[in-house]
Amino acid sequence: MKRGKIHQRKIFGIALAVLVISSICGALLGIVNLEPVSASPGIIYVPDDYAKIQWAVDNATSGDTIIVSDGTYTENIDVNKAHLTIRSENGAGSTIVQAATSNDDVFRVIANWVNITGFTVQNAAGSGFAGIYLYYAGHCNISSNNVTNNSNDGIKLWYSSDNTLTNNNASNNWYGIYLDESSSNTITNNNANSNDWYGIYLDSSSNNTLTNNTASSNYNDGIYLSSSSNNTLTNNTASNNNWGIYLDSSSNNTLTNNNATSNTFDGIYLRSSSNNNTLIDNTANSNRNGIFLDSSSNNTLTNNTANSNDSGIFLDSSSNNTLTNNNANSNDWCGIYLDESSSNTLTNNNASNNSNDGIKLWYSSDNTLTNNTMSGNTRNFFVNGNSLSRYTQNIDTSNTVDGKPIYYWVNHYDEQVPHDAGFVGIVNSTNITVRNLTLTKNSHGVLLAYTDNSSIEDVTASNNYYDGIYLDESSSSSSNNTLTNNTANSNDSDGICLDESSSNTITNNNANSNDWYGIYLMWFSSHNTIYLNNFVNNVFNAVSLSGTTNTWNSTEEITYTYKGSNHTGHLGNYWDDYTGSDIDGDGIGETPYTIDSDADSYPLVEPFENYEPPAPPPPPPVGGTIYPMNKLTILAPWIALAVLLAGSLTWLTLRRRRAHG
Repeated sequence: MKRGKIHQRKIFGIALAVLVISSICGALLGIVNLEPVSASPGIIYVPDDYAKIQWAVDNATSGDTIIVSDGTYTENIDVNKAHLTIRSENGAGSTIVQAATSNDDVFRVIANWVNITGFTVQNAAGSGFAGIYLYYAGHCNISSNNVTNNSNDGIKLWYSSDNTLTNNNASNNWYGIYLDESSSNTITNNNANSNDWYGIYLDSSSNNTLTNNTASSNYNDGIYLSSSSNNTLTNNTASNNNWGIYLDSSSNNTLTNNNATSNTFDGIYLRSSSNNNTLIDNTANSNRNGIFLDSSSNNTLTNNTANSNDSGIFLDSSSNNTLTNNNANSNDWCGIYLDESSSNTLTNNNASNNSNDGIKLWYSSDNTLTNNTMSGNTRNFFVNGNSLSRYTQNIDTSNTVDGKPIYYWVNHYDEQVPHDAGFVGIVNSTNITVRNLTLTKNSHGVLLAYTDNSSIEDVTASNNYYDGIYLDESSSSSSNNTLTNNTANSNDSDGICLDESSSNTITNNNANSNDWYGIYLMWFSSHNTIYLNNFVNNVFNAVSLSGTTNTWNSTEEITYTYKGSNHTGHLGNYWDDYTGSDIDGDGIGETPYTIDSDADSYPLVEPFENYEPPAPPPPPPVGGTIYPMNKLTILAPWIALAVLLAGSLTWLTLRRRRAHG
């Protein structure tokens, strides 16, 4: 019994000693500050608990929050612990972190689930260094920071995914926000302005979402994607840059409701095999080109607005794109311009009130146009090519110019163009009649390409950009196209132009007041017969290039009336700049009118309307022919009868006398 009591006393004594020693050690540890004392568990204050942010990070554990008080902190911070939050107490305007070593990042994050909020981050320098750098980091949240005046990158992600960048200002850096080999990040409500190169730059980065960002007044591009795919750009503003939104070798991206205006070059630029992108409801106004596709295919452009640019929508060497319900109006050059671009589909687009062309097809093949509207343009519809394939298009009459249908016929035969045409293009066709039309304000009034045995008659083709009437490659020996009684005046280039077109007949046409040539015979346009036309007040009345031989007068003599006198002879054309004389008064100049290597040997000294055919004989009466008779012809039978009667009376008198004698 005594031994048990002694044992209990020993245990009590030992416990009391342990308690006293623990209390003393705890007091000593508090005196020397070997362990942080926080206001509440998991929160560390800088500078109250640690003078530097880096020391706080070094001593934090996963899940802690580091709160940084107002002030300027000069240090480079490496964050290598996950689930850590570093935030300022009163926001970026009051808390500045600047690089202690300029050739280093200000914040470098190499752990996941890190949040950095509410700092001004500045003065990182040297190639490859950033204000905030996420390196192989994921699920981080970078928000409400002012990342500025870093000589390379403001915010940089490298091989980092599933991060969120929100409400940051990344301005006055080299790149504002830069993603390199980084995917599935969300970039929202950030400002990336006035950077020396790019506002937001995605390089080899995919499946990122950019929403409600402003990337303006950057030296080069507002938003630039290089070799980046499957990104979504929505409601971003990219203005006053060299390029607004620039996709370079980037495919399968979706751009919706972005505003790319007032950029020096292009609002939205797809370059170098940027394929299978979708552009919907974007606004690209007041740029050089609103939307520009360069060597890019299979893109879809729908419901975009591209107004007040040089060109609204411009495709260069781009194929199989679909343009639907876009507005391309009031541009200084073209509404929609396809340059060497094939197999594109244009449907329900409006290209109106442009200073030059509504829709322009330049050396482009196999495009399909349906229900497009062109009105109020200086030139509504423009098409030009240098081969049959580049004239071959699928354009139906649902397309209109100033409310009139386009008749663009390929491989047609034995037809007449209806009288409601607003533009006429005839390609690879035979025996087509174009008659009694007024065709104005297009690239050409009438276009015949690779077409023969057709006629253009009584057409007014004026105020077109190139030519009133244009024949291209209609050069076979059986071409035999005829141009008669047409008016081709006041066109920006030529009244009548033949390009590699031969064996055509051009007569009784007026080609006046054109800005270049009244008639222009280009290379290999030979064996054409041109007579009884007027060429007046053109800058140059006629050009016949070397290698062309044509006949500039009627091939047979014509009987005509000139100033009341009848004449018979060959008739040429009237040239208002002809300086020769008409000595014999037959209305034909005595000396030829020289046309380069050709000549009009029988130039008219007055417009051809003054050379009339002689009056035809009166028509015969019904039932026979009337011959003209004078008075002697009418009295001759009566005189003959009187002579006969007188002779008979004389004979009877003589006979009676003989009987009584």
